[in-house]
Amino acid sequence: MHTPFRSFSLLATTSGIVFCLAGSLQAGISPSWTSSTKEKLSAGGVSLFYPGKNPSTGARLAAAVHVDATREEVWKVISNPGAQPEFLSNVKQAHVTQLSAVSQLVDHRVKPSFLPMTLSYRYRTQQTPLQKIDFVRVSGQVQAFDGRWVLYDAPALIGKPGTVVFYELFIDPGNGIPQKLVRQNLQKDMPSMLTKVRQRVYTVRDRA
Repeated sequence: MHTPFRSFSLLATTSGIVFCLAGSLQAGISPSWTSSTKEKLSAGGVSLFYPGKNPSTGARLAAAVHVDATREEVWKVISNPGAQPEFLSNVKQAHVTQLSAVSQLVDHRVKPSFLPMTLSYRYRTQQTPLQKIDFVRVSGQVQAFDGRWVLYDAPALIGKPGTVVFYELFIDPGNGIPQKLVRQNLQKDMPSMLTKVRQRVYTVRDRA
């Protein structure tokens, strides 16, 4: 389910220099907006989405959360990876180099909950403003890492004001780390991360 080019940012949660990011990503998880999923989102919960088939190595998972905020307010947070250390405790450092109005190079240092050490890697983002952000690893201490953020209009999806934030991640740390351990980590940490992203949106809005 993945190629050597697929890569992703260890939770939070994505250059070589110039390459077509979209071309390096394959189709990921298609969210199934069932009635139970919509009810959970409407009640403030985080819904998880699983791949139809698990990758042979690493792990892929997606999640969604409802945020009572506009797309613009959500976008301010998800398009600013340099601020992640302020509200995501596992992100120790995030240095951003702006490549263009819609592309960034991010040097990340993270402390995964399932590892005793920090990992450093670089990833590149490609944005479709106010709609989605694709990201992919280009170098560093993970074998593969990629994913995306996608924004949906909540009124059409769950009948409430605001935005539904969808986040997908594929991660293979390499170094013989068991796939089961990576999957368990994502299932535990991803809901917490999206809850923190939602709270960050409210905090940034209140500061304005």
